[in-house]
Amino acid sequence: MRWMTDDAACHIMVQKIIINMNKKIITACMTAAGAAAAAGLPFRIDETFYRIAAPEIKHQTRICVLSDLHSSTFGKNQKHIVERVHRARPDLIVMPGDIIDDKKDSGPAFELVSELGDYPLFYVEGNHERRMTDDVRIRQKQKLKDLGAHVLEDNSVIIETSG
Repeated sequence: MRWMTDDAACHIMVQKIIINMNKKIITACMTAAGAAAAAGLPFRIDETFYRIAAPEIKHQTRICVLSDLHSSTFGKNQKHIVERVHRARPDLIVMPGDIIDDKKDSGPAFELVSELGDYPLFYVEGNHERRMTDDVRIRQKQKLKDLGAHVLEDNSVIIETSG
């Protein structure tokens, strides 16, 4: 299974959420081509769908994974990604890193989190966020929390959902 992240901590976070879901899972993975976005090229959104089944999983749950967006803009109010997320109808969203880019304005990342505020959203920083100074990282994580994201730092959560 490929989670489209190069960050081991993020990979573990996603696995922990899935392992502890206790539900049937359909995962919608969306990622932007970070290099193309960084180069100013038109964005690309890749979608990959996985169906995961295990005896412990009793009910269907949809998880949307958004990674490697690198502070990119995807239309006014991030509509190109927001519309795809709405169509996927996720029960929760996980962001396993590189949503914010250390070399770009973080405003688009915050706008996306704000636009997706109706969903439970779990965030772990990636290598691009970790390149920032500690004070910038602290402020950005607080802003994400203020927008309603659950920021995971060296911890995991068990998510209970009803079928």
